[in-house]
Amino acid sequence: AEYMGAADSGGVSGLERRNRDLRAILRELIVDYSDMGFDLHLCRHHTILMGDLNYRLEYDDNFSSILNDISQAFTTNSSTNNNNTLLKIIERDQLLKSRKDNLIFADWYENEITFPPTYRYNKNVPCLDYSDIESLSKAYSTKRTPSFTDRILWYSLSDFESDIKCTRYDSNKTIISSDHRPVFALFNLHRDSNASFFVNKVHQKLIEYHKITVTLFDLKTTTLTQELKIVFPLPHEDLLFEHRKLKALKYAFRGNTRTEDELEQEEEDEQSEKIFLWEQIRSDQLISISTSTHTQINQLHMLVELLPDKCQGIICLGDFRSKLNGENKVEYTNSFSISLTHGAQQKGTLTGNCRVEIKPHTLQ
Repeated sequence: AEYMGAADSGGVSGLERRNRDLRAILRELIVDYSDMGFDLHLCRHHTILMGDLNYRLEYDDNFSSILNDISQAFTTNSSTNNNNTLLKIIERDQLLKSRKDNLIFADWYENEITFPPTYRYNKNVPCLDYSDIESLSKAYSTKRTPSFTDRILWYSLSDFESDIKCTRYDSNKTIISSDHRPVFALFNLHRDSNASFFVNKVHQKLIEYHKITVTLFDLKTTTLTQELKIVFPLPHEDLLFEHRKLKALKYAFRGNTRTEDELEQEEEDEQSEKIFLWEQIRSDQLISISTSTHTQINQLHMLVELLPDKCQGIICLGDFRSKLNGENKVEYTNSFSISLTHGAQQKGTLTGNCRVEIKPHTLQ
């Protein structure tokens, strides 16, 4: 999983700027050079983003109107009316509207908001009772419309969505030194026990792997496309990543010279990154790409980018370890339909079929 913090620029009429800034963060934030220019959240199984995103509540009414709504939402004598009022407040949230329009955080998740707006407060002034108008008037600053600027969202690859659950999402109302009330979230995250097996295997001279060949066919897209870029496997699913780095270091010490056997092995073991002309794909109707990996990893994914618009998505190849089921070789076909995004903004879809062929391969 990856954790990100973000703070966005402010401004009175800054909704599009906020969306633009966050799209830029998701596109351009590089944690590891192996991300290969793809949006950060597409390169990990789980990504959690938290920060002052600065989205506002769109209240055209006067300041007292939103205070009345907050007071009603957090009055303890009528829970049904309270929920309806809180929903009425949240429906005015710019981030919620932008997400519904797929302008930002397409396919991301956020837990239900059950706490009061976290901005803008008068510093060092507690709100003793959120149902009391006088207490709210003292706590909230009249310089800004109270808003849910501080948020925590997460993204998971489609076949890992059930592995993470947000069990609590709230604000801390006792920390009053800032004009924000901090938010926090608790997550339960399932971790595959096989994820660290490679540490125990790396010392062995011969390691049994499988070579995987993926063939894509019947590809169709809703975007204007000239080229298709593919990276496989997903960098952080590449259990040979450390092995490749060690080999590169060995070659560097030898002046980057390689034997014929090493050159042949390098071609088989290298991570595959290829660019295909879309006209060629339409003409040939299929493309193939291969890599080597270990059978103990569960799911594998393929990163795709449609150029020149840089619309990106990820294809799940399924749990191939269960498909092997003790066999040394297997072949299967899946259909897929994936979202294409750019900086987490919805841009289109890519559909097609993928044929996966798995056979034994020995890594030297």
